[in-house]
Amino acid sequence: MLYVRPSDWPVKYCNQPIQWQHVGLAGEVKERIMKCDSSERNGVYRFCVSVKRENYPEQLLTEDSSLILPGHTVSIRPPVIIRNLLPIELRYYIKDTQICGTVKTGEKAYLHAADPQQALELGLNLENFPTCKELVVPPVTTCPQYHKVKIRLYDTKKRLLELVIKIIFRKGGSVSIHVTAPYWLVNKSGLPLVFKQDFSQQDAGGQYEEHELARSVTPLLFCYAEKDLPNLCTMRVGKSVQGPDSVPVWCKRFSLESGTGMRRLNVVPKTGNRPDWVYNIGIGVHQGKGLYADTNIVTFAPLYEIDNQSSHKLAIAQRHLAQSETMKLDTCLIALPQCKLPFHWPRLDLDQLLCVNLLDVGSSSWSGGFRIDKTDSFHINIRDDQNVSHLLKVEIVMEGPTYFIVFGDAGEVPPPIRIDNWAEIPVEYFQSDTTEQKLKAFVQPRVQLPYAWDEPMLSHSITLRVKGGTSATYNMDKLEEGKQLCYPNFIYLRASATFPRRSTQDSPHTELVLEVVQDQYIKFCKKEIGNRNQLWRMTSGGMLEHEGSISPRDPHNRSSYPSGKSMVLDIDDIAPRPGRVVPLTLRKRDERRKATQTWKFTEDGRLCCADGAMCVQTLGGGECLRDSAVAVVGPGPPSGRSVPAHMKIDRQRLLPGSGCLAVRTVMDGPIRVLQITDVSQGSVAEVTKNYQDWVVCEEDKVAKIEDKSAEKKSSLEICMSLKGGLGLSLVNYSPEELVYISLQNISLDYISNPNYMTVDVAVANVQIDNQLFSATRPVLLYVTPTPRRDVPENTPALHVVAQKIPNSKWNAEIYKHLIVNMKKLSIQVEEELLWKLLQFCGFGSTDHLDEKVTEGEDPRKALAAATSVKTKRYYFGLLKIHTSRVNLSMLTASKLSADLKALKRDMSLPLVRFEDAKVDLDPFIKSHLFETIVFLQKEIGFHYTEELKSQAAKILGSVDFLGNPLGLFNDVTEGISGLINDGNVGGLLKNVTHGVSNSAAKVVGSLSDGLGTLNMDKNYQDRREQLRTGAQSSGGHILAGVKGFGNGLFGAVTSIFTQPYDGFKEDGIEGFVTGIGKGVIGTVTKPVVGVLDLASGAANAIRDTSSSSSRISPPPLRLPRCCHGAGMLLPPYSQNDAKSQKLLHDLNKKNLEEFFIAVEQLRREDRLMSLITSRQVYFLLGGEADSGNIILKVPHKELFQCLVVEIKGRYYLELVRLQTSASDQQRVPQIRCDKQTIAERVSQQINYARNLYEEQQHTLTSTEAEDT
Repeated sequence: MLYVRPSDWPVKYCNQPIQWQHVGLAGEVKERIMKCDSSERNGVYRFCVSVKRENYPEQLLTEDSSLILPGHTVSIRPPVIIRNLLPIELRYYIKDTQICGTVKTGEKAYLHAADPQQALELGLNLENFPTCKELVVPPVTTCPQYHKVKIRLYDTKKRLLELVIKIIFRKGGSVSIHVTAPYWLVNKSGLPLVFKQDFSQQDAGGQYEEHELARSVTPLLFCYAEKDLPNLCTMRVGKSVQGPDSVPVWCKRFSLESGTGMRRLNVVPKTGNRPDWVYNIGIGVHQGKGLYADTNIVTFAPLYEIDNQSSHKLAIAQRHLAQSETMKLDTCLIALPQCKLPFHWPRLDLDQLLCVNLLDVGSSSWSGGFRIDKTDSFHINIRDDQNVSHLLKVEIVMEGPTYFIVFGDAGEVPPPIRIDNWAEIPVEYFQSDTTEQKLKAFVQPRVQLPYAWDEPMLSHSITLRVKGGTSATYNMDKLEEGKQLCYPNFIYLRASATFPRRSTQDSPHTELVLEVVQDQYIKFCKKEIGNRNQLWRMTSGGMLEHEGSISPRDPHNRSSYPSGKSMVLDIDDIAPRPGRVVPLTLRKRDERRKATQTWKFTEDGRLCCADGAMCVQTLGGGECLRDSAVAVVGPGPPSGRSVPAHMKIDRQRLLPGSGCLAVRTVMDGPIRVLQITDVSQGSVAEVTKNYQDWVVCEEDKVAKIEDKSAEKKSSLEICMSLKGGLGLSLVNYSPEELVYISLQNISLDYISNPNYMTVDVAVANVQIDNQLFSATRPVLLYVTPTPRRDVPENTPALHVVAQKIPNSKWNAEIYKHLIVNMKKLSIQVEEELLWKLLQFCGFGSTDHLDEKVTEGEDPRKALAAATSVKTKRYYFGLLKIHTSRVNLSMLTASKLSADLKALKRDMSLPLVRFEDAKVDLDPFIKSHLFETIVFLQKEIGFHYTEELKSQAAKILGSVDFLGNPLGLFNDVTEGISGLINDGNVGGLLKNVTHGVSNSAAKVVGSLSDGLGTLNMDKNYQDRREQLRTGAQSSGGHILAGVKGFGNGLFGAVTSIFTQPYDGFKEDGIEGFVTGIGKGVIGTVTKPVVGVLDLASGAANAIRDTSSSSSRISPPPLRLPRCCHGAGMLLPPYSQNDAKSQKLLHDLNKKNLEEFFIAVEQLRREDRLMSLITSRQVYFLLGGEADSGNIILKVPHKELFQCLVVEIKGRYYLELVRLQTSASDQQRVPQIRCDKQTIAERVSQQINYARNLYEEQQHTLTSTEAEDT
């Protein structure tokens, strides 16, 4: 006898003992409600007792309850449980009783004083909802039931709120009451929001004056209270947002079902003509998880949120405000480092572009405006008062209904653009369409300048200009050689003796050059920057043209050159006079004076006439070499003598360089580089040419490469060919093999050196087998066979080519290209396998199935927004995933296990059955992509999701319940094409037959499935499913149809008897009555279903017979793995074990609870073999799956042990059975074996299997589950 009472209640022990002796069968459960009376008779404590007989110790059948062995689990539950699935505290009471209390959110209340055998009037109260119309909870019944009803609550203004009550009656009288709300409205916008049902005259219940003043921290419970109005919601901001001189306006209505959206909340000013204040609110709706599945959680958040992850203090404003002259920093939004702020556009009637300024950088300008309403990643450029660029990284990430605008330091990632000036002169640069002078700057010689667009919304082109020279515009989206830049590079004719060898600021030298004075004579004058009279140009013919004597010209426009009008250096005489000095002057070009107008610079430092005898010098000798000295032509120094100082004349360039600059756009990993080089710099041009517009190599890097060229560089090259390929088997925790992935004939080429790494992988054939025992399509994925009339493709099924560039400077992986090519594939997905694969990947875990009601920010969103700037990035010069046509089929399952049903419910992924939908997917191609792996996954997923949506018509045209009309059309089209091209009449008939029979089989099969569910006979449906699963050929389909017809007739005859019996055994009298109704329905529907199954089987047989070779899927590569090894460990794959496992499933009609352990051939002459399973031992002949071949079958529950005995030199297996009182003497079977080793091995395996069976029978497994 067992008596119970609670330790914390002043009650007596229960008035009746808890009995367990009457529960004798293993697995049997009996329950009842017990009560404990109070000593003061003012209260009763009730509880529900459940007694379950476990499997151990084993109990023999007996009518004497005193002989029942104890092996029971006694569970004690409260009679009534109230679970609060609301985000706020709940108060409950039972009318006309003293039972009341409160339940915190997510917790339970146990009502031990309530009597579930009587009707209970349950009342609920919430904050702001003090009134309730009580709900009557009916008394418990003998069988489990489930009710879903609504309870009405009213606030102080008599506004209605309906809560959903789920009442679950369990065996024994236990009642669970779950309280949920249809909608939670969670306000995270930072603004006070007021809600109501669309077209309703009053606000939603639970909202008062304080909701007009401030945001509600707790979620608002919402329902559609007025049934005659549409189920749509609307909202507005609180009246306090813009004060009493404004009127908030209700927004456009929206749905509270799944998805995301946005609404604009307007506030209209009462006075003045200013535009409305507008607030953009993002709306995100998702279904609750787990116990909260009946609730839609609606989150209202700002559409835009600023997240400053940089080290700068930022000012943020709309562009029209930033460009305003009256703009003050105290009127814009200030974002400190590591802070998050909601953002709303001040003026929606103006451009919606955002500008940023750096408050911790002195006198900086506002950045250009950029969009924030789409996912993007870019840099912005902010210039200070010294015109120095400061770059900021911007990431726009959408999480739920909110765009997160994340600012990060540019040092974390490479700049988007770099201007490399390897020329000798500074070059001015600016974005082409900008007009502000402050956005124009110079890049100095030998400088690499990081750059980002000053105005991100303008064209992506840069204009370069050389001072005094030409300008050109370059499109940065095109990698090409651009227009050359030219600048006039004049020379000074200088007296070299007056110039210091090294330039110093305190040099006493005068620095004299030749200058043309007003009287056209040439004198030595002090060098002056900008004096055109001192500038000369040497022509290709050796003439020295004077720049100051003609008007300025465009050096890039040859037509602007005044041909024939230029003045050149000449002597002021008819001809040179030997031994005498002649002054210099300017004359027009004259071919007759070529001897005196042609000049050359000699190696000893003189400027001489064409004959070399006369040279330019100072009049009066070296003592007269001073400012304003006259320049003359006179005889040179005697032979063998050094050149005196007054005769040393050489040239000095006005600007360094050749006067012509080459410009081109190239890539340096993820950086677009605008490279400027002098045309005379062959070394840099040659090096960059070798890299084929990929990596820019600077001159100093060239030197380093040349210095290290002699060093030995390590490199690795691998060439591998796997003709047999690779196989991968996925096994879950059950253990059960899910799929077998086969990659056949693999070739791998791998090259790695300090400059790059290249991988080239080709897989000739790919096949993935569905290894589930219940699979109707044993091949999940295979390469679509090519029709005979088509030219066979010799390309591999999967080809991957990648080239990676080493990178150590940035947190990034640099790939020059990654190209994935796939052949045409056929995919046949079965629903059960799909859910098991998702389960294998970790979906459906119970860790996140309950909603957490917290005010804090969602950590996943915060993490995604905060880490996007610092996460490793991947650059692809070219990323291409090319998928050819995919033949897609989806086969739904008629029944699923409980865990897979729960996963399907949590995933909310409805599936429809269709077959052979020919889906054409456009390739995914991106050039110069530089993003995080998460962004890449989203991009690829979004691309193929949109591609599948675009093919929805093809999938819809292939569904079974419509008869696959698109498949019929394709078959007829293919037959007509073959007839026209090849004259193939037989092919036309074959294709038409296949299409018609396939459509007929689909329609008839859908009808039979629909009628089959009406009879509500689980066993009958299981037999139908088993028959259809076993049909894998034309003959199998015919046989399955005939058996299905017989199964329907047999079910019609027996249904009226079996259904009431099963119902009575399960639920007593109530089940018996229900069973009669099911039996009557089955008597009518099962013969019809049988006829439809016969017709479907015949149509499937005709379809398979008429299928062309291109439609026939290949056979599976191997049988499913045997996953149960010694000690329940996973064994290596054995083909013999797999065959034996299939033999077992053929013998026991696919009873998966009985699994294979071992097989052994005992004798050779008659091929006697032993098949040992987890339930029994089979001895059969020939190894065929025929019950007639079984000569002996011994269940483990009847086996005591297996011995090896020797009789007259022969060895036998002796199977000793358990002795029972019914028969003390039993025949002991003996099976002869060929060898002693075989007998001993088999005996050991049988004893191991029997011990394993005993262990499982005596293992207690907990089957109690929490209310879910």
